[in-house]
Amino acid sequence: MRLSMLKTTLPLFLAGLMLSVSCACAAPIDSVVKIYTVVSPPSYVTPWVDEFSGEVTGTGCVIKGKRLLTNAHVVSDQTVVMVRKQSSPDKYRARVSAIAHECDLALLTVDDESFFNDLTPLEIMPDLPELQEQVSVVGYPEGGDTISYSQGVVSRIEVERYTHSDLPLLTMQIDAAINPGNSGGPVIRDGKLAGVVMQYLQQAQNIGYAAPGPIIHRFLKDVETNGKFAGFGRINVLLQRMENQALRDSKQMKADQSGVLVIGVPPATTNIQHLQIGDVLMAVDGVKIANNGTTPLRKGERVDFSYAYSHKLIGEPCTLSILRAGVPLEVVVPLMHDVRAIPKWQYDVAPSYLVYGGIVFMPLTLNYMAAYGDGPKWPRTLLVEFDNHVTQRMDEQVVVLHQILADDCNIGYGENERELIVRKVNGQPIVNLKDLWGKIQANTNRFISIESDRSSIVVLDAAQAKAATERVLKNYRIPAAMSADLMR
Repeated sequence: MRLSMLKTTLPLFLAGLMLSVSCACAAPIDSVVKIYTVVSPPSYVTPWVDEFSGEVTGTGCVIKGKRLLTNAHVVSDQTVVMVRKQSSPDKYRARVSAIAHECDLALLTVDDESFFNDLTPLEIMPDLPELQEQVSVVGYPEGGDTISYSQGVVSRIEVERYTHSDLPLLTMQIDAAINPGNSGGPVIRDGKLAGVVMQYLQQAQNIGYAAPGPIIHRFLKDVETNGKFAGFGRINVLLQRMENQALRDSKQMKADQSGVLVIGVPPATTNIQHLQIGDVLMAVDGVKIANNGTTPLRKGERVDFSYAYSHKLIGEPCTLSILRAGVPLEVVVPLMHDVRAIPKWQYDVAPSYLVYGGIVFMPLTLNYMAAYGDGPKWPRTLLVEFDNHVTQRMDEQVVVLHQILADDCNIGYGENERELIVRKVNGQPIVNLKDLWGKIQANTNRFISIESDRSSIVVLDAAQAKAATERVLKNYRIPAAMSADLMR
């Protein structure tokens, strides 16, 4: 099981996990396999070492092309992946061929292709099951080592945040209990793959979620087009609902017009060329947006309007119908990656860090804040920055003075100089961690001055700090003064 308790700040929990009720009909046993993953996630407290190493288990199913489909969180930060089919006691070496952390899906291949000889690929449904339709879920929940069948109904289709990425995408809610151990278990309707179980709602009963067929197809389309998963495209503007009549009147909207208000256009996004604060976004590719930000899905069903373009790949054009100062316009914008200086959950990458004169600098990320524990334990200044920072450049990072490792050169600095957001070096604004290091290297003054968001200043003697760095690395058993990405 891939435990989700590391993310207790979110109401939804990863389904390393699964539905365990009785089931009369389900997918063929030979379509579903058990996955064993040795994981070694990095530490965001001491970023030069890994946090721990251990084994987690999950479920996968066979799809065409001799591939296994599972959750991304089953194989995130993996070092070794093994798979076993129900009909055999043997484990086979598998490898991650594609992974999409945004939608919590991954594809595996198996070194020994004979593994697939007696396995039946599941066909993926081209559309969504109807509400209240009965579905079966198959997998390996805790409590035993053999395959388990469950049954439930489709109770809701909506855009919901995926716990693994904290990004909103289409989800299928299933009315069934979820138990640890069955991440990646297939949801089956009429013998076809309707979705992949991924998460559950804490403090509620029998509310589980799956990545549905359209999301699976979008993932596979991206992999087939780009050779890897490139990501879901975003319009990258800040929006506000327009359910208030006075607000609509102030934007000269007619009775038959509806939409959402553009309240922010980050400078880093290319859409700054096409959209302005005060524009009303009324339709996407001809699909009308309601004042509450939803568009039609099926008869009697509505979802967040982002679903209207979620099937498109990064870079593909999107036609937006807008109202600007009462005048209807159409603009064409390319979909782009989510632009943010402070990334959300990151996986399969080592954290960036820099050690200089005993001071440890790191970029601010959601992983970094989660290292403090639950949301209430997060440093307030960092949380405020996470919620309110407006990204100015594509390469921008928010740099944090993470901690100070005691040394003769930094005596007098301590707890009060931790968790500071670094704004300037010797009076010069910094863009990212690499820029901070470049400004330190380029310094010709006697002193290095680190200025923070709290008006605090950390001043070091440049020569002493440079000489102290090797000593600090040795004393604290740190393998390098910086992460590999800063050395490139």
